Amino acid sequence: MGNWCSACFGDSRSESSDNFDQHPTERSRLLGADIVSQNEEPTPHNYHALSQLREQETLKRIVQRTADNLIDISSTRMLDRIQDEHAAQRAHEYSALVKECQPQLAKFTQKNTARIPSVEEAKDKIPRLLATGTIKREDIDQISDIMEQVKTAVHEMRVQQVGDIVVPMVVSV
Repeated sequence: MGNWCSACFGDSRSESSDNFDQHPTERSRLLGADIVSQNEEPTPHNYHALSQLREQETLKRIVQRTADNLIDISSTRMLDRIQDEHAAQRAHEYSALVKECQPQLAKFTQKNTARIPSVEEAKDKIPRLLATGTIKREDIDQISDIMEQVKTAVHEMRVQQVGDIVVPMVVSV
C-alpha cells in the first residue's frame, strides 16, 4: 500500500491517466485524471461532492477491470465433468467388448495352457536336447527347477479388478 501513496498524492514522476488504463504501475495515479482541469482549483463548497464523484468513478473503473480479469472456474469444472462422463462411457463400451470376447478368450487360454509341458515331460526332453554333454547335470536340474516354478506361477496366477481401464478402441464392423 505504501507504494501507491506517492501516486495517490500526485508524484511528479507519475504517469498520465491514459497510461494508467493501459499499463498500471506503482507510479501511476490511482485516481486518474481529475475531472476539473489541473489549473482550476475547486471551490470549497463543491470540493466534497467532487471528491465523492471521483471516488465513485474510480471504484466503478476498478470493479469493471476486476470483472474483465475474472476467470469463471465453474465453467472449467464443467469440462472435467464432461471428460469424466466420456471416460465412463468409454469404460462401459470396453467392458461390453470384453464380455463379448470372454468366451473366445477362455477357449484360447485353455488351448494354450494345455500346451505347456509338464515337468516330467520336460525332464525327459532336456537331456535329449542337451545331449552334447557340455552342460553339467546341476545346470539341468536348475533349469528343471525354474520350469517347475514357472508352471506353478502360471497356474496360481489370479487377476483382480483394480479399477476402470479406458483403452481407445476402433471397432470395425
